[in-house]
Amino acid sequence: MSSLDAKHYLLDVSLRRDRVPSFEHYPFHLPAVKYLDRLMLHPAITFNARPLEIEEQGLVETHYQDTQMFRTTRDFLNAPERHLHHLLK
Repeated sequence: MSSLDAKHYLLDVSLRRDRVPSFEHYPFHLPAVKYLDRLMLHPAITFNARPLEIEEQGLVETHYQDTQMFRTTRDFLNAPERHLHHLLK
């Protein structure tokens, strides 16, 4: 790989506040999102990042597909009715 520079990485994330319908509902009501304008990222972190999960023994490196977030999203997309049945009654 040739020399890497900032143009090869995700450098920041900006919230397009004008497109948020309401800051009263999830996830926009969360302070970390509600007050977000711009989140600066560092190339070394965005390029070399490893998924971590909080376990009883502390932070544990894991594979992306093994994270709780990934499993929950996958399960919901595979069978949304199973997850929404209590809301649809």
